[in-house]
Parts: sequence; C-alpha cells; structure tokens
Amino acid sequence: MAVLSETIRPSSVTACRRRPRQAVQLASIKCRKRGLELRRARRHHNNRTHDGPNMFDWLRAHLRAFLASRSGTRFRRQHRRRQAHPHPARTIFAVIGGVLVFLTGILMLVTPGPGLLVMAIGAALIAGESLLIARWLDRFDFHASACWARWRARRAQRE
Repeated sequence: MAVLSETIRPSSVTACRRRPRQAVQLASIKCRKRGLELRRARRHHNNRTHDGPNMFDWLRAHLRAFLASRSGTRFRRQHRRRQAHPHPARTIFAVIGGVLVFLTGILMLVTPGPGLLVMAIGAALIAGESLLIARWLDRFDFHASACWARWRARRAQRE
C-alpha cells in the first residue's frame, strides 16, 4: 500500500480514471479531497468582502461616462471601449442576449409591457459588438436629443 501511495499522484479527475483498480481507490480519495478543497476555496472567494468598488459602483461609473459623452458619439465610444479588450465568449453572449432582448421587446409591442425600452436595451447590447448598430443608435440618439431640445424650447416660449 505504501508503494502505491508514493507512485500515484493524480493531478486531475481524468488521471484517476486511468489507474488500475487498487490504485483507483487511493486516487479517488485524493481526487475527492482535492474537489472538496476547490469547492471550499470557491465558496470563500464568493463570500469574501470586497474592499474595492462593487458591481453597482462599477455600473454607475460606466453609466455616467456613457451619459457624459456627446450625443451622437455615445454608442461608437462604447463600441470602441468594448473592442479594446475583445473576448469571444462575451461577444457571443452579448449578441445572442441582445437579439433575444430585442425580440422580446418586439413581442412586448403587441402585449402589455415597455416594448420600446426593452428593444432599446437589446439594441444597446448588440451595439457594443457591432459598429453598424452603434452608428445607427448614434444617429437615432442625435435626432432624438435634437427633437427633445426643440420641444423644450417651444415649451419654454409658451410659458
């Protein structure tokens, strides 16, 4: 038994599956202990208190930076920031999630719900990955803010 424990040093669960029957028992115990250690480490990491900014601080800071940008350039700037550090998984999730949210918004146009708002959120998710959509949203943003400014000016003249 002592010889087996010295010769067997499985580095992963797959290594445990390739050993003879007697060695498998020893290796599986070691693999279970290693898995327990990993789960404890993950649990400790998830429960720790963060000294730095939390998710909502990060989101608030990015929203303020987005809104501080000039109208007509916001979505292209956001696209450039996202493309500065590309990641394939994030791209796939953003596009698929954006399309699903956009389609949900279209569905909400005929059912009760904030359809236009949900469609805008879906389009903004896609705009982070597509320059064409970012340009369209910038154009829409520019015209919408110009219409808003004209409406406010007319309203101020009436009063």
